[in-house]
Amino acid sequence: MKKILKIVSLVGISLVLFFGLVLFAFYYLIEAGEFRRFLISEVEKRTQLKVRVGEAELEMGRVIGISFRD
Repeated sequence: MKKILKIVSLVGISLVLFFGLVLFAFYYLIEAGEFRRFLISEVEKRTQLKVRVGEAELEMGRVIGISFRD
């Protein structure tokens, strides 16, 4: 029983660390402007129009929000 508990807790801790790392990487990429460039390139590719977007701002809380200026 103790061995199963150790395995379950190790898997649980690993999952928490993994999701924390993924969240940190997502936040870093958005702060670095990668999401903004990706969004612009996708809109231009699908609409064949030239797009300009101002600075992006990320708010993280209960809900993740992204706002663009200009």
